[in-house]
Amino acid sequence: TGLTTIHLAFSLVWLLFHILSYRQHIIDLGVDEWKEANPRSLNMLGNPAYKAYLETTIFFSDKELVYNVFLVVCSFLGRYVNFLFNSVNTIDLCMNVPLLAK
Repeated sequence: TGLTTIHLAFSLVWLLFHILSYRQHIIDLGVDEWKEANPRSLNMLGNPAYKAYLETTIFFSDKELVYNVFLVVCSFLGRYVNFLFNSVNTIDLCMNVPLLAK
C-alpha cells in the first residue's frame, strides 16, 4: 500500500502541474476561437456568469486534462478499491515509453 500511496501522490502532483501550466493558455486560446466563431455574440462575454461558463466548458474540453484526471481516478481506485486499477497506469506507461512499447 505504500507504493500505491506514493503513486497516487505523484499522479496528483502531475495533474496539478498540468492544470497550473496549461490552464490559462487553453482558456485564452478557446475564448479567442469562440470570438472568431461568434463575432455577433461578443457582448455576451460582458456577462460574468456566461464568461465563467464558457471558460469552464473550454477548460474541461481539454482532452489531455480529462485523460490525466482519468489516470488519477485509476490511481485512487488502485489505492483504495483494488490494486488492479493500477494496471491502467502501467498500460499508459508502456504506450508512452518507446522502449517499453516493443
